[in-house]
Amino acid sequence: MTGENNVFELRLFLQTESSLSILMKLTRKKKIFIIFLMAIIGYAAFFIVRPVAHVVKTSMKDTGVLPEVPKGFADDVSRLNKTKVDSVIAISPDKEAAYDQLKKLLQYASDHKLQVSVAGARHSMGGHTIAPNGIIVNMLPFKSMSLDTLTGILTVGAGALWADIIPYLDKHARAVSVMQSDNAR
Repeated sequence: MTGENNVFELRLFLQTESSLSILMKLTRKKKIFIIFLMAIIGYAAFFIVRPVAHVVKTSMKDTGVLPEVPKGFADDVSRLNKTKVDSVIAISPDKEAAYDQLKKLLQYASDHKLQVSVAGARHSMGGHTIAPNGIIVNMLPFKSMSLDTLTGILTVGAGALWADIIPYLDKHARAVSVMQSDNAR
């Protein structure tokens, strides 16, 4: 019976006492424990919940599609370095045609005092591969590949990406022994 009386008294006590008066009656150790517990909850809210909420919010806005770069401009994959350029020239996929095209392009750039920069997938960020008011040579179409089966050496054009190379090697029953983890375009 005394246990039931204690529970009833505790309920009555909690209903009549204010939070401040209860806090004042706690021992020093209990106050330190409550402050410690509140600090842990605050830490979790700030260092765990906040970043997770940010990632969730960002992922909901992510479309996975990069915005188009306006004509007369170039940019890298970050889309933070839109730079005015003279032109963006896609190089020919044919070796001989690409050679002639590059020869004419470099002569034009020299005659008009324009800088030339070479671009592929444009994964470098910071705009350091973009020559302002210059000519951008888009190497992506230049994806030629040839495998020397005797030496095992694969020769690829400057526009070939891992996404092009891996299937090519698969067709020849070969694989890259060590490669980076990102196979994105």
